[in-house]
Amino acid sequence: MIKLNEYGRSMIEMLGVLAIVGVLSVGGIAGYSKAMTNYKMNKLLSEYVEFFTDVIRHKEDWFYEHKKRNPESYANNSLFRISNFLDDVIDLPNGWSGDGEENMGVYDSLGGIVYAYVRKPYVQFDIFLSVSGASKMDLGNKIKCRMILSRLMNEFVDDLYWVAMYQNAQRKTDYLYGNKYCGVDGKKCYSSITLADINSMCEIPIDDVGGLAITIKMN
Repeated sequence: MIKLNEYGRSMIEMLGVLAIVGVLSVGGIAGYSKAMTNYKMNKLLSEYVEFFTDVIRHKEDWFYEHKKRNPESYANNSLFRISNFLDDVIDLPNGWSGDGEENMGVYDSLGGIVYAYVRKPYVQFDIFLSVSGASKMDLGNKIKCRMILSRLMNEFVDDLYWVAMYQNAQRKTDYLYGNKYCGVDGKKCYSSITLADINSMCEIPIDDVGGLAITIKMN
């Protein structure tokens, strides 16, 4: 019997190969995207740990600057913004910058804005996750929100007074207190919250006026 030589593949076989390659490509892209997101969040976590540590370490310097720059505010123990001159005292993390304007904040390496304040004996941070006009957080800021609440706060749970979500000076979530302050008078412990609680906080509905921020008060 004479065997015919086969030249090439049928159209159906080629389509099958292309389909398999497409599925593998999509999976590879998704895996790469997830890996890059994890890398960015790990890097950002390290930067925030550095930033918080430096600001807290210089707490007495901020109180001194408060008294020198605004004696009346200091005497009344009012909240005093220090974001606009932080880089006069500390080195910001690599990739962070101040905006160079009075009474404004600093920008993290992903472009998120952070404000810092003092009110003796506390240091306070506002980490913004949405801007005015937005009706919800975008996916990147939801991931950032979960990183801050689950990982960053865990690094500072012994320095933490409380953490909560705020928008337009209105508190959107319960206060969660650090280890030294929770459990007294019904104060809810940060250490008792679950991943489901954190996901819920990072999915809260927001108004379209004013940005949403995680507000963190440290002692």
